[in-house]
Amino acid sequence: MAFWIKKKETNQSFTQGQTLPTETAPKTAINKRLDSIRLQKNCVISLRSIGSPFEFVFMTHNISSSGFFIVCQDFAQLPFHALSTLIEGVLEMDEERKIHFIAKIARIVTSQESGTAGFGLRIVHMNMQHKEMLEEDILRLAPPPATEAA
Repeated sequence: MAFWIKKKETNQSFTQGQTLPTETAPKTAINKRLDSIRLQKNCVISLRSIGSPFEFVFMTHNISSSGFFIVCQDFAQLPFHALSTLIEGVLEMDEERKIHFIAKIARIVTSQESGTAGFGLRIVHMNMQHKEMLEEDILRLAPPPATEAA
């Protein structure tokens, strides 16, 4: 099986329909570059339906500042298997850096469409501190931008 389940020990969660504060940074050259970077990095990512005590743990296939692609062969068996479903999650960039977010399912990819079956998440809420952590990690781990030879 491509994922495993664990019960979340905390009672801290979002409730369906809760209004989330949004924090947006002005677009800069760095932010625009971040939007186009996709890290081919496998990180542990824990997801759950909003308010649920059960987490599903996966590996990321790629990461960007706006979302993630999760490898999963058994997507239809998950409780959050419809497009636009809101879910909460934690991305573990490493043991010490955990990034919390709310996302929605943006796309579903079958193994017939691509060699890798899974689903895409688009981040809809992340506090500013975690957004900055994600952007720092992307810039730190991304290959340098290509330069044109003169």
